[in-house]
Amino acid sequence: MKTITAEQRQRLEDLSAEGLLKLPLAIAEKDVHITDLLMALSQLVVAHDGFKDLDKRREPTRADTGIVLVFAGGTCLSKAHGLIERMSEDIDIKGQNPEFDADPVNILRETLEHARTHSELQARYEDTLLPLVYGSSAPSYAQAFSAFEDVATDFLSSCESAETVQVT
Repeated sequence: MKTITAEQRQRLEDLSAEGLLKLPLAIAEKDVHITDLLMALSQLVVAHDGFKDLDKRREPTRADTGIVLVFAGGTCLSKAHGLIERMSEDIDIKGQNPEFDADPVNILRETLEHARTHSELQARYEDTLLPLVYGSSAPSYAQAFSAFEDVATDFLSSCESAETVQVT
């Protein structure tokens, strides 16, 4: 288990003894850990190219078009913006993909087209996902894709209906 440094502990104890620490010592120590974690997360460059073979452009994913981590919630309001004074028990980190956020309907259409017949994706499903998720009665790739395709197609139809209503 990670512990704070002796210097950090001494500073917290000094602040507490002087009545300047508004939190119990154990909570303040946890806050140091959260701050260290947030610092480490802020320095990460996240890029996912695990499915670059599905990308028809055949370009590797660059970090600036990869997944973006967003610090949110009450701890964000407190630490990043100073809007509230509190120590949260958790931190909220959300992942966003700017390419998907910009055009989710077309990204979903493209993904369906590629995933339908992509043999490597099928192999990954059978070799990795099935053993992790299912027992002895696992659906085949075709069954799993068909269920996903039905949901995705219904979703795309509702998006197209909404676009038609907005245009008319």
